[in-house]
Amino acid sequence: MQTYIYRGAIENLSLCLKNKKNILFFCGKSSWKMFYKILEPFLYEKNYDIYNDFSPNPKKEEILKALDKCIKSYDAIVSFGGGSVIDFAKAYRFYQKKNIPLIAIPTTAGTGSEATQFAVVYENGKKTSLDAAEILPDFSIVDSQFSEKAPQYIKACTAMDAFSQAIESFWAVQATKESLKYADEAIVLAHKHIEKAVLSYDLDANEAMMIASHLAGKAINISRTTAAHAL
Repeated sequence: MQTYIYRGAIENLSLCLKNKKNILFFCGKSSWKMFYKILEPFLYEKNYDIYNDFSPNPKKEEILKALDKCIKSYDAIVSFGGGSVIDFAKAYRFYQKKNIPLIAIPTTAGTGSEATQFAVVYENGKKTSLDAAEILPDFSIVDSQFSEKAPQYIKACTAMDAFSQAIESFWAVQATKESLKYADEAIVLAHKHIEKAVLSYDLDANEAMMIASHLAGKAINISRTTAAHAL
């Protein structure tokens, strides 16, 4: 996985889509409206379909519906949004059974889904999780400008998600030296910046939380979460 992580990292979308003409673009229902002026220049002269017909917590039947509707021969998949959007794109690629490049662009500092090989999918009302190496995104663009204007409540929830996942990874029985390094860095960053990121919309603190979220994702991708996460 190739990762670009800084404010303004979206500029690398052109590189990720080089020689790609037909793009399937998954996004949250409000994300495209908020940021299309930033995203459209990178889609110039591309053929792209925007798909957002799914719930905040993706259901398996919604993924199967997307498979029926999005039947073109796509060169790349872009997921732009929170953890659920990225999970939906990962699940879509899993069920499609085609190795199409996946680019994940998170708009929240929380789940770290852009750095993991698993995706939450609800089936018959029950929360399940896909876990497969082939759904790890090929590219992650972690650009803090996309989370700066999130509502305070969303910032608080996602920030605590990132912080708690880092802590869980740190004490997980499957932790390794590598995952401990990621978890430790995420815990330190989150502990230092979480209050400013949520309460004062401090840009530096917000970027630090985006980094913490990504590192927590990398940590749990190795160690997995613990019983506390399920609770």
